[in-house]
Amino acid sequence: MPPSSAGLIYGPGTHHLDHLAPLCAILGIPLIVTEELLLKQVREVYPFVDALYVDCLELPFFLIKNYRFVFSCFSRIVLNELLFLAELLSKKKIHPIWCPHGNSDKGNIKPYAEALCQENLLLVYGQQMIDFFNRHKLRKPYVITGNFRYQFYMQHKAWYDAYVAKKISLKQKKNILYAPTWQDYEKSSSFFSVIDFLIEQKPAKYTLLIKPHPNLRLQNLFLVEELEEKCKNLPGVYFISDPIPIYPLLNHCDLYIGDRSSIGYDFLHVNRPMFFLNQNDLKEPLSTYLFRCGLAISPQNYSHIYSLIDQTQQELTPIREKVYQYAFASCSCLKELKKTIFHALDEIKDHQI
Repeated sequence: MPPSSAGLIYGPGTHHLDHLAPLCAILGIPLIVTEELLLKQVREVYPFVDALYVDCLELPFFLIKNYRFVFSCFSRIVLNELLFLAELLSKKKIHPIWCPHGNSDKGNIKPYAEALCQENLLLVYGQQMIDFFNRHKLRKPYVITGNFRYQFYMQHKAWYDAYVAKKISLKQKKNILYAPTWQDYEKSSSFFSVIDFLIEQKPAKYTLLIKPHPNLRLQNLFLVEELEEKCKNLPGVYFISDPIPIYPLLNHCDLYIGDRSSIGYDFLHVNRPMFFLNQNDLKEPLSTYLFRCGLAISPQNYSHIYSLIDQTQQELTPIREKVYQYAFASCSCLKELKKTIFHALDEIKDHQI
């Protein structure tokens, strides 16, 4: 019998949805959310997942009462603040299991690995993530998942392809996906430096899909909504604000423009031209590892970006394949992955917490 487990998105973590919802569906466990809007989104976009809404105030004791393991994109250190009192009063502890919400080259300048020092189990995509943790001397048990999100998409491909076609009406043009990250502690986002050039200089032969990180919207709600409203009147420019799963969307995209968003690693699977806006002119090799898969563009060249992206990059096809295999281990059987994860949970003893 599988151990008592659930996924958890605490707060308005829309960017965790495309990671935890597929995982919960694969494991056959519920996904708990604390925002009613998020509950609605889960039920619309992930009908294969059992979604539960629990009020924030009731959540700690609800988790303690019903579950031994909670899969989350937050670290144990973060969840301690949420669970501390309930654990103390009930004299019972929960094992949070860390699930990554994407793979990127962030964290090499200001490592986030130390935030995972209290974990009992990590889910990792592949060797690249293992090497990252080893460099930062994080020695924790892990399960290699591979690209389970892509496999989940393939399992429900017909449904998701129809869903994306219904949400985004694309004409037979060359589709650009611009997916900037948010303004994190490494100040990686290119959004406000390049967005005017992308919108105002767009040639008619392109359709521009703009998918900003949800945190970017939270940081700059008025400015992003103002731009979104402006784009409604521009032909061939679309803002994607709904939580559309990434892999069915990427099938429609002919090239990728990004900065240091994890979507860059997702895009490797389709193996098409990639362009990276090097917002801070980074030179550190590990922080720009993905840049080898496309063309890096410095801020001083943003103003003529469309003259730089009209290339096939056929010579980079094998490099993208190699980097994809480094980032994501093979994942062909989701049933076996489920067994492996549950076996790892069985190995966790209560005296460890």
